Amino acid sequence: MIGDLTEIAGIRGHVVDYSLLNTTVLEIGPGQTSHQYTGRALVIPNSFFLKHALTNETYSKRYRLHIITVPLSTDDDWIQAERLLLEAAQEECQAYLEEAKRHMKELEGKVWLDAPSVEPRVTIQLPDAGRINLLLRIPCPTQFPSRLEQAILRKFLSRFRFAPRSGT
Repeated sequence: MIGDLTEIAGIRGHVVDYSLLNTTVLEIGPGQTSHQYTGRALVIPNSFFLKHALTNETYSKRYRLHIITVPLSTDDDWIQAERLLLEAAQEECQAYLEEAKRHMKELEGKVWLDAPSVEPRVTIQLPDAGRINLLLRIPCPTQFPSRLEQAILRKFLSRFRFAPRSGT
């Protein structure tokens, strides 16, 4: 649908037009974690949709759940980082948590899933030796994940002190 944020075979963008033969998207990138327009409009033949799986990042319409990854070293105080990241998320998300909760409950009645919790939460990953990833899951307005992500990251980074790197 027009306005949806979709990804197909590594191509991400907002659908701005479609016809019988092709679909036009305004590209977002680089990569999956960026939310900035590249300035390019991509015209995708509709036959492409028959060969590749499509992800619709705006399926839930008004609100969605968004993941922010914060990589740390095992030398960093990850417990403090987790607390500060969660505090920043709660502060930034507070204004619309109730509305997001209602929206997810409405979806629960319309589709086959249980409404996920919209409360910000942090989970931990150990991707490599010496590394810790904090994965922050937050509810956010569907069209503006980048604004919220940047506000949370800036607040977190202004409060957290990373451990000095060896050799510095």
